[in-house]
Amino acid sequence: MKTSKFSAPTMREVLAKVKAELGEDAVILKSEKVKPDKGMNFLKKEMIEVTAARPEDVKEELQSGPEFAETLDKTITSEVENRRAP
Repeated sequence: MKTSKFSAPTMREVLAKVKAELGEDAVILKSEKVKPDKGMNFLKKEMIEVTAARPEDVKEELQSGPEFAETLDKTITSEVENRRAP
């Protein structure tokens, strides 16, 4: 799934960036407060970081989930049956 990270001093600002780049229906996958790195950034304030994706990207990922699980289940079942056969 293709995701994008955005950061800004406030949640309002970071959400504006998300909407501008990914659209009104963007899906927020993660948000957190991030402290600036050490070094020359000691004067900078804490930032809000958001990881987001387009809805169609999330939908594709979710749709492939059950398919992958079904394939994995068949493979494991086959392996177990092969080991039991004399």
